[in-house]
Amino acid sequence: MEQYRSMWKESVEEPNKPSSNNACYNTVDCHAPKNPNKIAIIREGDEPADVRHIIYGKLLRDVCRINPLPGCTPTKAGPATHPFFGIQPVLLDPASDTKIDKADETGVLAIKSPWPPTARSIYQNHSRFIDTYVKGLSWQLFHRLKPHANVSDGLDRDLVLTVRKIIGPFATPKRIHIVREHPKTCSSEIVRRILRKIINGEHNQLGDTSTLADLSVFPSIVS
Repeated sequence: MEQYRSMWKESVEEPNKPSSNNACYNTVDCHAPKNPNKIAIIREGDEPADVRHIIYGKLLRDVCRINPLPGCTPTKAGPATHPFFGIQPVLLDPASDTKIDKADETGVLAIKSPWPPTARSIYQNHSRFIDTYVKGLSWQLFHRLKPHANVSDGLDRDLVLTVRKIIGPFATPKRIHIVREHPKTCSSEIVRRILRKIINGEHNQLGDTSTLADLSVFPSIVS
């Protein structure tokens, strides 16, 4: 295990070093043609259902945008070789965001155009495309009041302004739910899985609730 840790550390710190210890060269280029369905990365989540397995074939196809074609492009450890089909890389100056055309210069590697399969719109429904794909997922906040606190008019608006001021506009919640208590386990851990079910209207599909400390909080949250 220590050998692999050393190889990975060297690969991350010196990715262009012409050595056989380059992790990207060893894993992606070697495993993708031979074992495309082998698991390359396991991404953990908050719940068991959120765990994702990424195979080498998908890693090569969806992640490696500047990479050789297995069996076609001559390779050696270190260089990334050529851009993939439809990918237009560009080197930018980190201070001015201008394109760098000179050789032997360093900068920020960026992609000039969207991925070839990226959608531009939805036929006769561009607003839906903007709301769903460009805006993306938005989060909802369950704010628990202190005991004996009263809900005042405009409290949700004040909370939104507080989030925008302290964290930033990008973190503005789509909606704020004022609740008296969160669904918690006996060890006071908030069960976010159940909150997601409630938001999606799956009130009758909450799953296992045997670990919750107080089942009486559901009616108030749903209402």
